[in-house]
Amino acid sequence: RNIRIGKKDLVQAALCHDLGMVSRDKKYRSRKDAWRSHAKESVLVAYTLIPDMNSSVEDMILTHMWPVTGPHPRSREGMLLGTADKIASLTDWVSWLTGRPFELNIKNELKKKNPLLLKP
Repeated sequence: RNIRIGKKDLVQAALCHDLGMVSRDKKYRSRKDAWRSHAKESVLVAYTLIPDMNSSVEDMILTHMWPVTGPHPRSREGMLLGTADKIASLTDWVSWLTGRPFELNIKNELKKKNPLLLKP
């Protein structure tokens, strides 16, 4: 709520951090290769869209895969981007594994614990 962050830089990095994943099946040998390599590719694509992109945005894009791969983010914004990326990935995995949207899983678990919480 009161965390001082560079909003413009964070938004630019958030919008560009996975651009290197576009056409990943054609560019990379495997998902593991894509995880390891797409951040660098994302920076290259981002520079074509934002020629005056600053080093803070570049660093956020390059480090957003930490701790899975790559170096540690050097800023609060980088940590926020990386954390949001991991949460989004987790929700995708849960949805894929269960065959149901993640939000539905959360609602069902809440109903089990306290049906009154989600009463319409």
